[in-house]
Amino acid sequence: MYPRSRLAVFLSEVREQLYAARKKAKSLTSFTPWWSGYNNTANITGIHAFSGSYFETVERLNPNIHTLKFVYPFHRTSDILLRQYYSVTSNDCQLMKGTQNFHQYHCMPDIEDSFSRDATPVRAAFSIGLPHGYLDQLSSNSSVVLTYIHVLTDAFAFIDGDVINNGVLIVPQRCGRIEDLSRRPHPRVLRSSPIYEEVFVIGQRRGYGFYHSTFENLARLAPYVSFLKENPHIKIHAVMVPPLLPLLGINSSRVITGAIRARTLYMPAGVPCGVPLLFTSQLLSRRLRKPVDKLARNFVILIDRFAKRWFAHHHGIRARLEQLTASRGLNVQVFSDNPLPTQEEIRSMFGRAVLVVAPHGAGETNLVFSKPGTVLLEGLCYMAPNLTSKCYHTMSYVLGLRYHGLIFNKDCFYITPDDIEGPVRSILDLLQSPVQSRNFHLHLNPSNRTNMNSTERFE
Repeated sequence: MYPRSRLAVFLSEVREQLYAARKKAKSLTSFTPWWSGYNNTANITGIHAFSGSYFETVERLNPNIHTLKFVYPFHRTSDILLRQYYSVTSNDCQLMKGTQNFHQYHCMPDIEDSFSRDATPVRAAFSIGLPHGYLDQLSSNSSVVLTYIHVLTDAFAFIDGDVINNGVLIVPQRCGRIEDLSRRPHPRVLRSSPIYEEVFVIGQRRGYGFYHSTFENLARLAPYVSFLKENPHIKIHAVMVPPLLPLLGINSSRVITGAIRARTLYMPAGVPCGVPLLFTSQLLSRRLRKPVDKLARNFVILIDRFAKRWFAHHHGIRARLEQLTASRGLNVQVFSDNPLPTQEEIRSMFGRAVLVVAPHGAGETNLVFSKPGTVLLEGLCYMAPNLTSKCYHTMSYVLGLRYHGLIFNKDCFYITPDDIEGPVRSILDLLQSPVQSRNFHLHLNPSNRTNMNSTERFE
């Protein structure tokens, strides 16, 4: 029998610690929980998860909240995370600037830079999602916290996933305006909310959007999938049913919405708006794409959006892609959201992709199914200086994908076949270069160009 991977060993330790914390929490369950005497004058102290003193304040205000922090040596993170990351590239890196670059990767003007430069995350990248300055407070500056989770007894969850436990309001890192930290439910709302024995909270603001549902909601449970499968009675609290939840082997019927109470409540680390976390995002992608990891990769996908932010020249762009791929053994596939394919069909399609061409939009979230090294060519929608959304090149960096942003002083609606031809030609040449192929994940078999399996080293 082969030894377990280091990731499997680490996740087993996470599972064991969670079971121990659960046992402690259940021993504290009260016959007269705090909400039985709750009224409008109740004293509530709020704390936001970005606060520098967050962990200390939570423990001081309520010692019965169990917090598990999963620490790992920084120099060994490549044992359980990806080993190869890429700088993003763009035809205009100046227009790409503006939003804070939390992961500290670089924008390069030459597409070849994303094939030749190693953009391994610095230690500071692991501070994303943690309280401000917490990484610097660790006793060892050679360690990082990959994620954390609170286990609470007798807790109330708002519809958006903020939680109150015995006078303590916990606001996770998330999208949306941070509410007044004295936020409280009306007594009638609290007392009429259903009570469940155990609830795992993943819902956050904007969870109705596919990107946010995937990387800011669903990713929160990625380290705890085994625990949740072993305990099918545990409900999952979200703002809606995450579309990809069933692909993790978890039944959608377990999802609950609205304001709720729980005798035991699990609250994993929140996710900052538009900034996916390294560990949970990669683990989610790994779990979701496992069934398609060994598929031959020969698709160039063009995303066709129906409702908004589509390419007005879609048909011309498709024809140009077909011309550029005709002699390369690649197949152009159109991904349309009208009608939307099944999730299994989408997974299979994006699992076979080597290149995805898309206007900015939710369809790019499906690259969560793509192997590291896959290229995303995104038509960015220029709105004004410093107002261009960058969530998908951040996603690409975190998932070990290559990214090239096309941005002009015009709406992405008007990107033309001529605009995409040069970048696509360069990308395809680089993907099929025998010299380059030794240095990155896409390896071509010269005798069969449709066999484009990755050599990702994630174990």
